Amino acid sequence: MASGQQSLAGLRVLVAEDEGMMLEAICDRLTDAGCEVVATADTGIRAVEAAVAVRPDLILMDVRLKGDMDGIRAVELINEKLRVPVIYLTGDSDQKTLQRAKAASAYGYVLKPFHIRNLLVAIEVAIGRFDMERQLEDSQLTYATILGSVADAVIAVDTQGRVRFMNGVAERLTGWSSREAQEQHLGTVLKITNSAGGKAAADPIAGVLSSRTTISLGGDAVVTSREGLRVPVDGGMSCAVDTLGRLVGASITLRDVSERRALEAALHDAVGREQRRFGSDLHDGLGQELTGLSLLIAALADTARAARSPHTVDLERAHEVVRHALQSCRAIARGLSPIGATEGGLIGALRDLVSRLKGPSGPSVDITISEVARLGLSPAATDHLYRIAQEALANALKHAHAQSINVTLDVEREHVRLEIRDDGQGLKDAGRNTRGLGLRTMRYRASMMGARFEIVPLGPRGTRVICDCPQAG
Repeated sequence: MASGQQSLAGLRVLVAEDEGMMLEAICDRLTDAGCEVVATADTGIRAVEAAVAVRPDLILMDVRLKGDMDGIRAVELINEKLRVPVIYLTGDSDQKTLQRAKAASAYGYVLKPFHIRNLLVAIEVAIGRFDMERQLEDSQLTYATILGSVADAVIAVDTQGRVRFMNGVAERLTGWSSREAQEQHLGTVLKITNSAGGKAAADPIAGVLSSRTTISLGGDAVVTSREGLRVPVDGGMSCAVDTLGRLVGASITLRDVSERRALEAALHDAVGREQRRFGSDLHDGLGQELTGLSLLIAALADTARAARSPHTVDLERAHEVVRHALQSCRAIARGLSPIGATEGGLIGALRDLVSRLKGPSGPSVDITISEVARLGLSPAATDHLYRIAQEALANALKHAHAQSINVTLDVEREHVRLEIRDDGQGLKDAGRNTRGLGLRTMRYRASMMGARFEIVPLGPRGTRVICDCPQAG
């Protein structure tokens, strides 16, 4: 018992026992083991008073004491005033007594008659367990304080994807309190979609737990709170592994990026306006001047040709140079502002885009326009819708290798619906948060218009890209 006695040295013990001989024997052996018996009691009331007065390191509590209050009730009252490990001493082993003892935070349970060596072992186990619980509580308090003070939302889940912890930021973001979220599946508490309204990965936390990889939410993730508030977020999910390499759960970190995305949107709109202005200036300014110059040089070349002038060849070359310059000017204007550089606004620009993609031996590209109402989109939304069509057509031709593509534009009173359907190779995981830059750009543009964006696979081959945009009203 040398090691045991050393571990119990200096331990301050309160002994509550109503049998005189048993009390004396316990106190003697505790003293021999290096413990200090700081108080004794033979009733429940005296045990409570002594515990509050001396605040022992451990209590040995007989279940059946003198008086109306038994040992278990005494411990319940003691627990209201201080935290101390308790070992029960009793001759009762019935289930009811055991359940009451467990409910009263028992750290050990020794049946009478017992060997004193067994009691000392129970004391060592109780003290070790109590110390470990205190250390765990201290570490939990430290981690909770740290996680509660960070600016990001933090959620921890177990290996079943059930919520075990949420800091204050996560509570405000999701609309769930940490208490309400306990044991709820993450998908119930955290609603993540992309900014265009479509769903992100069906169960991202399951992917993290099964693959032990880190998942980024991408640049267009949105969290919808319990009250329906949509907040743009950035962040990711990663698995949690203990020191033995065992999977114990996963953590989710989210950051509110509303302000950043608003600034990005404002900057994007400003750049778009400047591009449209510059494209319009090129088309209506320099383009018109080059057109006039081209007509003038053509007329001079005709005159020189009729007069058999030696300058005819030079004038024809000059006309060719100006004609190429005009084509380049129009191409640049179309790239900067496709709507402003084309007659007929968005509809004219889409027709022009389709006509330029057609070829005598290439894929079939057709367009269908249905105008039930007047097109009432803002200049920015018009540009976004055109760019989505441009990107979708490029994907169908270059990546999906489609042989037949149909562009449909339906202009209704409440909304404008753009659809690009192709018979190409299709897109893998089209409904998920696809990593392709082009697809992310289309989703981003749709979100800027408040439009519903969707990519629908059409069986083994073919894809349908849909952008449903509200009219400006």
